[in-house]
Amino acid sequence: MATKKPEFDLVQLNFGWRKFAVPADAAMEVFKLFSGYDVYELEDKWSNDGNKHMAKLLDITALPTISTLGPVQFHQMLETGRMDDEEREAKRKAKAND
Repeated sequence: MATKKPEFDLVQLNFGWRKFAVPADAAMEVFKLFSGYDVYELEDKWSNDGNKHMAKLLDITALPTISTLGPVQFHQMLETGRMDDEEREAKRKAKAND
């Protein structure tokens, strides 16, 4: 018996402080890419001696995570983003008219 794919299949994929809404299958592919491998964070650090390029092995707690994301929650977040954009645009226009 075939299982029906859910109509809403987005999950929250977290990379540190950055969060993305992606299809569940895509999020799982990210985990497959990292599975069984050492993952390094590349960092540039500026000092008086110039720019230093470093690679640091990530602890498992720093790897990406997946969180559930419901359709109502996601659509509320979309609406909040739309309203924020409208408010920012209204402030820009008001400032331009001053």
